[in-house]
Amino acid sequence: MIIAPQVSSALAAPTGVLLGDWELFVGSVKEQGLGLGMAIIAAAAFGWFVRWTGFVPPGVSVVHIELIGVRLAPSALSTIGAIIAGVVGAFGYTTEQSTTIIGVMIAAAIIPAAAVVGLAIAWMEPLLGIGAVLLLLVNILAINIGALFTLIGMGYQPRWRDSDGSFRESIPSGQRTAVYATLLVLLVATVGTGALTASNISFSRTTNEQVETT
Repeated sequence: MIIAPQVSSALAAPTGVLLGDWELFVGSVKEQGLGLGMAIIAAAAFGWFVRWTGFVPPGVSVVHIELIGVRLAPSALSTIGAIIAGVVGAFGYTTEQSTTIIGVMIAAAIIPAAAVVGLAIAWMEPLLGIGAVLLLLVNILAINIGALFTLIGMGYQPRWRDSDGSFRESIPSGQRTAVYATLLVLLVATVGTGALTASNISFSRTTNEQVETT
């Protein structure tokens, strides 16, 4: 996680929005998706290998492993942690702080979740996989959004606002389809994961209250 291959791409998307570099923005989103996809595939392959070669007991339940169980679904703390990772990442890069610490924070928010998705595939646990995918999406979106608002708070403003042009005119005509499609995907993912996360947090709170009452 110290290498943190996702740290640059996670901060490139907000930077592309502010600079009006839409090729950078679209490329960053694609790179994040491909990178996390490769991480999931690698985790699934490794999980399948250790499961069927006898490195782990054949009857082990991955859901009951502590480090996997805490990533069954997104929570308020995990979301806050991801936002803080994005804030620290943006602040650290703009002030030339240690990239190692920044990389660890961002990697800690997304790499374990990607690994759990892969293990859920290897162990054929669909509910675990769905929860871990939701957690992964919430974390990566929170990192990007946290970084974007941090850069704005530090005084960086979108370049197209300083000119006489509009947001639409800031996007080259040949890139508008890709940019709008990417923005639509991000909007749907943000609204969807936000609603599901809020529902999960509310369900957990209600369940805990009922358990305490009982």
